[in-house]
Amino acid sequence: MTRALRKLVKWSYFLIALALILLAVLVQSGRSFSHLLSGYNQHIASYFSSQLNAQVTIGQIEADWNGLKPNLVIQDFSIKSQANQPIVAFKQARLRLDMLESLLNLRLVWSNLSLSQVEMTFAQTADGFWQIPGLPKRADATKPEVQMDALLDMLLLSTRIEFQSSHLRFHFTSGKQVQLDSPYLLLENADDFHRLALQIDVDAQPRSVYLIMEGQGDPRDQSRFRSRGYLQLNRFPTSEPIAAASAFLLSGTGNSSLLSEGMVDANIWFESRSKGKGYDLVGRLGLQRLSLPVGANRLSLDGFSTELAGFWLPNGEWRLGLQQVNAAMKAHNINDVNLAIASSGFKRPLQVSMDTLDLARLTNMLGDSGVMGEGKLQGLLKTLAPSGQLRNLQMSLPLDQPKDWQLRANLDQVATSAWQGVPALAGVDGYLQVGQKGGFVDIDAQRHFSMHYLPTYAEPMEYDRAKGQVAWHLQPENNQIYVNSGQLEFRKGDELARAYMWLGLPWKRNTGDIDLYLQIGAQQLNASLYQKYTPAVVPQSLHKWLAQSIGEQNPGVATEAGFVYRGTLNTKNSMARTYQLYLDIEDAELNYHPGWPALTHMNGRLLVSDARVSASVIDAGIYTSRVTHAEVRVNPRAQGKGSLLQVDGEIFGAASDGIRVLREGMLRQYLGSSMDSWFMQGEMQARLDLAIPIGTGEEKAAGARQQVDVALKVPRFELQNLNLALDDLTGQISYNSDKGISSNTLKAHFFDEPVEARLSTRKLDHYSKTLIELGGVVDAQKIAYWSKRPEVLFLSGNLPYTALVELNHRPQRIRNLVELSPEEMAEAVQSPTEFADSAFAQVTITSNLANVSVDLPAPYGKPVEGERPFEFKLWLQESQAQIDVRYNNDIQALLRTDRVRNNSLVNANIALASAAKFSDQPQFLVSGFLPGIDLDTLKAVQSRYKTYSERLAPAVARALSSLQPDAPELLEQPVGLVAGLPFRAEVMLGQYELGSTTLENLNVIAIPVRSGWQLQLDNAVVAGRLLVPNSQFTPLQVDLDRLSLSRAALGLADPQTTESQSIDPAAAELVITDAVPEKVIDPRKLPLANITVKALLMDGNNYGNWSLQLRPDDKGVVIDNIRGSIRGVTVSGADKATGGAKLIWQNTPVGVQTRFIGSLETGDMAEVLRAWNKPDTLESRRAYYRADLFWPGSPQDFKLVNLGGEMSIDIEQGSFKRDASAGDGLLRLMSILNFDTLARRLRFDFSDLYKSGLAYDTVKGKVRFNQGVLVFEEPLVVRTPSSGMQMAGSIDLRNETINTRLVATLPVAGNMTFYAALATGLPAAAGIYIVSKLFKKQVDQATSVSYTIKGSWDEPKMKFNRLFESEKSLRDSVNKKEVEKPPPINEMQDESGKKQ
Repeated sequence: MTRALRKLVKWSYFLIALALILLAVLVQSGRSFSHLLSGYNQHIASYFSSQLNAQVTIGQIEADWNGLKPNLVIQDFSIKSQANQPIVAFKQARLRLDMLESLLNLRLVWSNLSLSQVEMTFAQTADGFWQIPGLPKRADATKPEVQMDALLDMLLLSTRIEFQSSHLRFHFTSGKQVQLDSPYLLLENADDFHRLALQIDVDAQPRSVYLIMEGQGDPRDQSRFRSRGYLQLNRFPTSEPIAAASAFLLSGTGNSSLLSEGMVDANIWFESRSKGKGYDLVGRLGLQRLSLPVGANRLSLDGFSTELAGFWLPNGEWRLGLQQVNAAMKAHNINDVNLAIASSGFKRPLQVSMDTLDLARLTNMLGDSGVMGEGKLQGLLKTLAPSGQLRNLQMSLPLDQPKDWQLRANLDQVATSAWQGVPALAGVDGYLQVGQKGGFVDIDAQRHFSMHYLPTYAEPMEYDRAKGQVAWHLQPENNQIYVNSGQLEFRKGDELARAYMWLGLPWKRNTGDIDLYLQIGAQQLNASLYQKYTPAVVPQSLHKWLAQSIGEQNPGVATEAGFVYRGTLNTKNSMARTYQLYLDIEDAELNYHPGWPALTHMNGRLLVSDARVSASVIDAGIYTSRVTHAEVRVNPRAQGKGSLLQVDGEIFGAASDGIRVLREGMLRQYLGSSMDSWFMQGEMQARLDLAIPIGTGEEKAAGARQQVDVALKVPRFELQNLNLALDDLTGQISYNSDKGISSNTLKAHFFDEPVEARLSTRKLDHYSKTLIELGGVVDAQKIAYWSKRPEVLFLSGNLPYTALVELNHRPQRIRNLVELSPEEMAEAVQSPTEFADSAFAQVTITSNLANVSVDLPAPYGKPVEGERPFEFKLWLQESQAQIDVRYNNDIQALLRTDRVRNNSLVNANIALASAAKFSDQPQFLVSGFLPGIDLDTLKAVQSRYKTYSERLAPAVARALSSLQPDAPELLEQPVGLVAGLPFRAEVMLGQYELGSTTLENLNVIAIPVRSGWQLQLDNAVVAGRLLVPNSQFTPLQVDLDRLSLSRAALGLADPQTTESQSIDPAAAELVITDAVPEKVIDPRKLPLANITVKALLMDGNNYGNWSLQLRPDDKGVVIDNIRGSIRGVTVSGADKATGGAKLIWQNTPVGVQTRFIGSLETGDMAEVLRAWNKPDTLESRRAYYRADLFWPGSPQDFKLVNLGGEMSIDIEQGSFKRDASAGDGLLRLMSILNFDTLARRLRFDFSDLYKSGLAYDTVKGKVRFNQGVLVFEEPLVVRTPSSGMQMAGSIDLRNETINTRLVATLPVAGNMTFYAALATGLPAAAGIYIVSKLFKKQVDQATSVSYTIKGSWDEPKMKFNRLFESEKSLRDSVNKKEVEKPPPINEMQDESGKKQ
C-alpha cells in the first residue's frame, strides 16, 4: 500500500513537472512565434472557412503573449455563406485566451472577447421563426456541415464577451427591413451561470430596447437549463415586431397577423420552466395603435394598453392573457376588458376567451368603426341590433380552416331584433352554441322574456319565465335556412302557455317563400291577453272590433285558449295563410259595439277563424239586467268592404236599463242627448235585434238595422232635463231604425193628474223628432215651480192646457257649452230662432186661461171670469234654456237661462205691446209701450217679482246668496241686478204728469246704478239725463240737453192779454211778467235736486243755459247756486266768490214770498235789449247789477210794483240813445231815466252830447224797491268824459210818477254855457257871471246846476233849483229828506186787494 502510494506520488510529481515544462515550452514558443501570426491570416481564414462551410475573411491579425493569457487582435473579420450571403462581420475583435481553461476543456476558452462594429442580419421565416441568412443548416447530426457546438462552447466557456456598436438588420416576410443599433451586448459566464445584457437605441431615443437575461446550465440541454430575464421597450417602433410576434405565436404570417403602428412601451418578465417545458411571462404592454384582423377589414384600437400573463411551450402550445385592456375605438372607449388567447400547439385552432362581452356596445363600436364595411354583414348587424351580455365566451378559430369557427357562451338578458321571419327576442338567458352550419339556444329565462314574430304579430309576447330549445340549420347549398323548436314553455303569473314553431326561409333573400308554422296552447289566460295570440294579419276591421270588444282591461279569464297559424309570411295573398283562435271565457266583458251596452260577467266561447267571429253567450249582464241567451257574430259583408256585426238577445231587469239602451250609444246619433237625464224606477223586458256594419269606411253603410222593444211597468219616470216626472207609467216603447221611436198605450199621472201620452217620431231631412203629446189641467203654481219662472206666479187657478214635447235628435254638438263661462256665453249669443233651431227639446203649453186669474195692474190683469190666450214655450239646449211667454198680445216675455248654474238668467226681455228680442249684452230688459205709469204700482209689482224669484230659487242658492254680503270679494259686484242680470228699461210712456206739464210719448231709458237710477229722457219737450238717488237725502241729478216749454203747457196766460208791464230782461228767469199760473205748486214738495239745462226754450225762444240746486224744506224751497246765461245776460251770485245766485221761495208769517239774491252781468246792453226785441236805448261795454229783491207769492208771481229790496247799478263806457221808443214796464222806467233825454231838455252845451245820444264813462247807483216805490238809496251818477249828472229821489211805480232832483256838472269856460244859462233865466245868468268873476279859477273848471224833476212819466216837469250843488250835498239832502219825510210806501196787497 505504501509502495503503491509512493509510486503514485512519484508519478504525480513527474507529470506535474512535465506539464510545467511543456507549459513553459508552450509559453516561450508562443512568445517567440506569436508575431508570426500576422502573416498567416489567409491560412487561418481558409481553415475557418473549411470548418464552418462558409466564406471567412480576415483583414489583419495581431498577437502578443503575456504570461499564460495571450492577446489577439483581429481586424475586418466577416463570415459569408457559400452563396455569398453575409452572416456576421465586425470591424475589430480583441481576444484574450485563457490557456489553462483551454487546456482543461481541450478547446479555446477566452477570458475576454470584445467585438466592435458588429454587423449581423436576421430573416423571418414563413412559420414566424428567425434565422441568420446564409448560415448552413445541419443536414446530418453525425456529420454536421456546420460545427456550431464548438462556437457555442466557446461562447459559454468564455468569461466575458462584449459586442460594441453593433448593427443588426431584420428582414421581415412583408419585405420591410429594420436596422437597430446596439451600443453594447455583453455576455458573461461563470462556470454554468450565464448573463446576457443588451441595449438597443433607435434614432435619438436611447435605451429603446433593454434586455437582461440570466441562465443556469447549458442551453443545449433544455432539461437542465433554467433561465429568466427582463425586457423593456421604450417608445420602440412596433409595426413589424408586433407582426413578427403574432406570426410566431400563430405559426405563420399573413392577413391574420397583428399589426401595430406608432410606438410600443413594454415591461416583460419571463422565466423558463423546469426541464425545458417552456416559458412563463408577465408584464405590461402599451401600444399607440393596434390593428386587428376582422374578416377582410381591420379594426384599429388607439391607446391600447394591457397587463400580460402567459406561457409558451416547445410543442407550440401557448396562452396569452390580456387583463384590464384599455383602448379607444374612435368615439368609444374600452375599459378593463379581460381577454385570453391560446393555442394547443402548432397549427392548432386559436382559442379566444372572454369573461363578459356587452353586445350592444360591441355592435355600436363595430358599426361606428366601419370595420364591418357596407356589405351584408353590416346590414345583418344593424338589423339584429343585439344587446345584452355574453358570459364565459369561448371561440375556437382553426387557422387553417377559419370557416369552421365555433362560439360557445352563456346568455345574460340577450335581445335581438327580428330577421326574415326569425322572431325578435328579449330577456334571453341560457346557453348558446353557434357555428358556420348552424347552432342552438337552450333558453332558461327567469327574468322577463319576450318574443316577437314579425310580421305575424304586431306586439311581442311577454312572459315572466321561458324554457326550451330553438335550433337553426344553415344550408346555403340548398338555399334554405330552417328554424325549429322543441316544446317551449312560457309562464306569466297564472298564465301557462306551450308552443311549437317551425320556420323555413331561403338563404338568399327574396328567392323563396318564408313559411311559418306556429302552435300555441294556453291556460288561465286573462281575457285581455287575447291580443297576444291574435296575429297581425287579421283584417283591420276585425282586429279593431276585437280590441274594442275585449279591450285591454278585461276582468275575464280564458280557462282554455288555443291558437294555430299556418302560412307564408312574405306574400300579401290572404289565401296563403290560415289561423284559428278560440277562448273559453268566464266572467268577461264583451263590448261588441260602442253604440250598444257591453256584456258584463259573460260566460261563453269566443271563436276567431280567419275573418269570422262567433261569440256564444251562455249568461251575461247588461247594466244591472241579465242576458240569458245571446249570439254575437261578425262575418264579412256580402257586398263591400268591412264586416257585419249581428246581435240577437233578450234582457230582463230594471226599467232604467231600458232607457239606457234607448239613449246610449248607437241610438244617440238619432235621439241625441235629450234622454241623458231620464230616469225610471221599475221593471222592463227588452229585446235587441241588431245588424251593424263595421270597418266599412262609410258614414251610412247599407245593411244596418236596429229593433229595440221595451215593455215598461214603472212607478216613476223622471225627465230630469225637462224637470218633469210621470208616475205609474205603463205601456211599451219601441225603437225601429226605419220608423223611429213609438209607444203603445202609455198611461201615467202628470202633475198628480191622470194623462195619456203618445210617443211618435217625425222624420225630417237631417234628423228626426220624438213627439210627446199630453193634455189636461194643472195648477198654475206647479207650472211656476216646474219652470222656475216667477212670472207664472202672477197666475192663479187650475190651468187647462195642451202640451207638446218635441225632442230633436240631432247629431251631438262638438262644442260642450257646459264649459263656457258667462262671458263666453255672452259672446256666443244666438238669436231666438237660432236657439230654437239648435235646441234638443221644445215644450209648448197653450191655454185659454179659463178660470185663471192674472194678478197684474190694468190693462194686464185678468179676473177669473173670461178667457185670454196664453202660450208658454220652452226650448232646451245642453247648457241653456229659452222661454217665450205670450199673454193676450199685451206682454211677451223672452228669457234665456243657464241650466248649469241653477237656471240663472242669461238674458231677458219683457216686451209690452211689442215683439220681444234679446239684446247683444246679457241684461234684464223691459221694453215697449206704456199708456201711463204709476210708480207706486210699478214698485209693488217689482217687489212681488223679487219675492217670487226668491221663492223659486233653490234653497242652497238662497243660502249661498245670504252669505254674499260677508264676502269682501263680492262688494264690487254689479248693482241693480234683477234675477242676477243688469236691469234696463226702454219704454215709451204715452202720458206722464210732471207738475203742471203733461209729457206725451216720453222715451225713457232707465238703468239702476250703485247710487240709484240713471234715466235718459227724450221727447218733444225734454231731452237729457236724470240720476234718481236711492237715498232721500241725496239730490236728484238732472242734466238736460234741452227743455222746451210753452206758456200754454205751463198754464201761463199769454203776455199779450196781461197788463202792459214787463220785467227786467236781465233778471228774468223762466216766466213772463204778470203771468198768472193756473195751478199752484207747493215748493215744499219740489225734489231735492241739482239741475243743469244746456238749452232752455220757451215757445221756441232760447233762454240760455242754466244750472241750479233745489233744496226744499218744511217752509218751502231754496233754489241755490243759480248760474245761467240768457240772451247775453249772465246770472251769478251776489258775490262771485260765493257761487251762483239764490232764489228763496218760502212760506213766511206774511204769506208765500220769493226772494232773489244775485247779480246780473252783461256786455253791451244794446245787444241784450235787441235780443229781447226791445229798443236799444242804452249802449255799454259792461253792465253789472247786484240785486237782493223779494216779492210776494211764487217766482212766477213776479211784478215790478210788488218788489222789495235793493239793487246796485254799475255800467261802464256807453251812451244813452235818443229817440228810443219807451216800450212798456221796466223799459218805460228806463226811458224816464234816459240821461240823453234829460240832457237835451236842459239844453246845456254838453260836449258829450251827440246827435245819436249821450256818451258816458260810468253809470253807478243804488236803488231800493219798496212795494211800488223806487228810491235812489245812493244818487244815480252818470260820468261823461267832460261832465257828469246825478239823480236822487224816488219814483212811484204804481202811479207812474217821478219826484227826483238832477244835478248836472259841466264846464263854464265857453260862452255857450253862459248863454244857455241866460236862456233859462236872467237871475241865473247874473249869478253865473258874478261867481265866475269872484272864483274865476275854480269856476272855470266845473259848474253844478241842480234841477227838480216831478210829474208823470209821460210829462215830467223840470225846474231849475240852484247852482253849485255837490254830489255830497245832494246825497245828504236826499238822506235828510228821506229821514224827515220818507216817501210814501204802498202797502203789500194780495191779488184780491186785501192788505197783508
